[in-house]
Amino acid sequence: MKRIFIAIPVEATPSLRNLILELREQFRGESFSWVDPAAFHLTIRFLGDTPAEKVHMLSEAMRLVCQEVGTVEGVIKGLDFFSFRGTPSVLYARIEGWHEIPRLADRLNHELSGMGFPPGDHPFKAHLTLARMKNLRDKKRFKEVIAHYREEELQPAVASRVVLYESILRPQGPIYKPLAVTPLKMGD
Repeated sequence: MKRIFIAIPVEATPSLRNLILELREQFRGESFSWVDPAAFHLTIRFLGDTPAEKVHMLSEAMRLVCQEVGTVEGVIKGLDFFSFRGTPSVLYARIEGWHEIPRLADRLNHELSGMGFPPGDHPFKAHLTLARMKNLRDKKRFKEVIAHYREEELQPAVASRVVLYESILRPQGPIYKPLAVTPLKMGD
């Protein structure tokens, strides 16, 4: 079994990397698990434990769907967070302008359901996870800092390929190993 997900990789520019360093400094003392900027991605679908023999079928489903969607340009803009029971749990940056990606996610979900994969747990939302909060002591300060960046344009972002990743969990953080890469079609 492989722990698998499908995602679009996102390359962090120096300005986004610097923002992450600033945020890490501002939230020093909080219990955050920061995502390595080299591993930034937009998750299209988390599949979890999957038999290795299904990798080829998943790769083929990606190929079929990706030939219908072209490369998309957008922007990473603004910080926000998801909450769990009223407490911020995930810090993320919004991805705007990737209008074709929800359609890609829907088509991929349709293909996957035909292969026996149940629908995803959450509606698709284009976001880039920056950190997960294990325990947030100062919610008020956290919300004030995030509000400062809510509408700030952080960097351009291009969606040009979809990757089937294996997530290998380790105590020092996961490793994302590409199993299949499918390019989006080039513009007309």
